[in-house]
Amino acid sequence: MKKILLTTVLFLGLAVTVQAQTKLGIHLGYGSEIEKAAIGANAEFGITDKISIAPDFTYYFTEKVDYVKMSAWEFNANGHYYFLEQEKFKLFGLAGLNYTHVKVTANYPGIFGGSHSASDGEIGVNLGGGTTYDLTDKIQAFSTLKYTAGSTDQLAIFIGARYIF
Repeated sequence: MKKILLTTVLFLGLAVTVQAQTKLGIHLGYGSEIEKAAIGANAEFGITDKISIAPDFTYYFTEKVDYVKMSAWEFNANGHYYFLEQEKFKLFGLAGLNYTHVKVTANYPGIFGGSHSASDGEIGVNLGGGTTYDLTDKIQAFSTLKYTAGSTDQLAIFIGARYIF
């Protein structure tokens, strides 16, 4: 019985992988709470025609004011549900989890100076939506608008491009 179950699961997994579309890309964005521009990498793995898993990593550009430097990055594990498809244009809803990490470092000069740093990481929930547009058979442009509740409580907008495998 175990062999039949294992064979069935393996077969179904391979069938989904064969039908699934994989996309890898880059994006630029802006976070309203962090108030910084960002750059990142993203992927999208099709599960069905309408559902995909879309992880991404985003780095917010470092800010240095006087002797203090702040940096932030986030990792998102989102799901997309495509509810409108017209030829090359698609519209999707987005929901998922977010992990945001912020680090602040202070480098004070002088006798009593030195380097001091503090960092914090928090988990949040993403809700939003986006669009895709197939520029060619292999290149897709996209935009995403999402609200992250819990970690940064921010609205973020991203644009980018993906290569379709």
